[in-house]
Amino acid sequence: MNRFDSIYQHWVEPHQDNYDTLPANPNLTPAQIDLLFIQGVSDSLDHNRWVKERLAEHSKLTPQQFQHLFDEYGYRDHLAMNPNLTTEQIDLIYSTPSVDTRLLGAYSKLTEEQVNRFLNDDEMVRDNVIDFLAQNPHLTSDQIDLIYNMEGVDKSSLGWSSKLTDEQFNRCFNDPDIDHEDLATNPNLTSEQIDLLYQKGGRYADVNRADSVNMVRKNLSTHAKLNDEQVALYLLSSLQSTLQNLAQNPHLTPDQIDLLYDEGNENTYDEYDAFLRKRRQTLAEHSVNLTDDQWARFVNDPDFEKTYLQKLALNPSINPLSQRNRTGIINWMW
Repeated sequence: MNRFDSIYQHWVEPHQDNYDTLPANPNLTPAQIDLLFIQGVSDSLDHNRWVKERLAEHSKLTPQQFQHLFDEYGYRDHLAMNPNLTTEQIDLIYSTPSVDTRLLGAYSKLTEEQVNRFLNDDEMVRDNVIDFLAQNPHLTSDQIDLIYNMEGVDKSSLGWSSKLTDEQFNRCFNDPDIDHEDLATNPNLTSEQIDLLYQKGGRYADVNRADSVNMVRKNLSTHAKLNDEQVALYLLSSLQSTLQNLAQNPHLTPDQIDLLYDEGNENTYDEYDAFLRKRRQTLAEHSVNLTDDQWARFVNDPDFEKTYLQKLALNPSINPLSQRNRTGIINWMW
C-alpha cells in the first residue's frame, strides 16, 4: 500500500479552520510537497497560507522550494524553524533583516562557526539567544559543555533533547537547577539512564515528591526509547491514562504497537470503547515504526474518519525509508 496515496485520496477541503494536517508531515517527498502546494492554491487564501507555513517549518525542501518560500513574503520565520536547512540556507536567513534568527539557534543543525557567531553577537546575547541554543537537539558534546557553563543559561533546556554523554547526563541528574521531569523528556536516553530516572527520578521532597516522580515516569513513557521490559512496567498498571501516554511514544516497536492497539479490546463498555479509540488515534499519529500491515489496519479501521485521517497524516512513516530519497517529478509552480 502506498501510504501517502492512502491518505491523500481522502483529503477533504478544510472548514472552520480545521485544516488538513498532511502539509505538517516531516517526511514528504519533493513531489508530494509540490502536489500539496498545487492542491492548496485552489482553496481559500487562509488555507493556502497555512499549507505553505507548515511546509516551510517541517519539510525537507529542495533548493528551489526553499528559495520560492524565502522570496515570498511572510514565510521566513517559518523557514527559520525548519530543522532540515543547509549551512548556506542558515547563513542566508541569519543575515536577513526582520527575521527572528534566534529560531535558527533552537532548530537548525549549526556548524561550530555558526554557534560561535551566535555567542559572539552582542545583540543576540541580549535577546537571550543562549536559551534558544540550549534547546537545540543537534548540539555536539563540546557545545553542550560550553553552553552548560555559561552564566544565566536555562540548563533544563539542555536536558530536553540533547544527546548527552554519560558524564553529561550524570551532571544534569545531580544538578539541582535541572528538573528530572525535563531530563525525562529527552529521546536520546540510554536504557540505564531510563532505569535510573524511573527508579530514582523526582526532584522535590515530602508531599510534592510523589507528583514529581509521577511526572518523570509520564515523560519517560511518552519520549524515551523503552525496551520491552520497561514497556511492560507501564502496561502492568492498566490505567487508561498510562496507556494513552505510552501511545504517544514515537519509538515503540511494531510488537509494542500491537500490544497497545489491542489492550482493552475485549471490553464492551462504551467508556472503554472511547479510551481505545482515542489510544488508536494517538498511535496512528506518533508511531514511526508502523509495518505495512499496521498502516493498512489503521486505514481499514471502521472508525477511520476525518479524526483518524488528521492523525495518520502526521505520521512520519508515511514514506518508508527506502522511498524518502526519491526526487520530485512535478514542476514547482509557484
